[in-house]
Amino acid sequence: MSEEVLDQERIIDPADVPMRPTAMRYGGMVALALIVIGLIFTLTGFSDPADPQASGNKIQQFIGYAGILVAIVLAIKHHRDNELGGYIKYGRGLGMGTLVGLVMGVITAVWMLIYMYVIDPELQDKIKEMAMEQAIANGATEEAMEQGAGMMDFFTSPAFMSIASLLGTVLVAFIMSLVVAAIMKKDPPGNV
Repeated sequence: MSEEVLDQERIIDPADVPMRPTAMRYGGMVALALIVIGLIFTLTGFSDPADPQASGNKIQQFIGYAGILVAIVLAIKHHRDNELGGYIKYGRGLGMGTLVGLVMGVITAVWMLIYMYVIDPELQDKIKEMAMEQAIANGATEEAMEQGAGMMDFFTSPAFMSIASLLGTVLVAFIMSLVVAAIMKKDPPGNV
């Protein structure tokens, strides 16, 4: 072989490299870490899943957003540097970040179902009770409360909350990926 051939960089075709394993690795690790942090916050009383005004909930929410961002950055960086030879196009980075969000959202949604059906089956009632108290404090009438009870049952159900969590996580990951992919992109030379 000539020296010229050996000195040329090998450009990896992204179509030959699946995104799923990397997205599952980073999305799964960070999702599990966030679940553990959430459990610690709840068990120590620092946060209360039934009370949206609890101060620990805001901190836990911030940690959740930071976790999504970290998972996206690590996954795109690993994919670019270790699997694609140091190059990644914007669309590929956006896809990777969104896929990481999907993995995190699915894990979180399944966890939420387990938590609300098995670990704390009274959580739905606690959430409804807290919402009723807030509505009364805001001047809601008994008639309005009775009319809204059916809707409240639907919106506080474990299934609805899990689906909302999944969709919310994917949406947040997509929005974050729009920015992260633009920052981390490194177009390969040529038309690959």
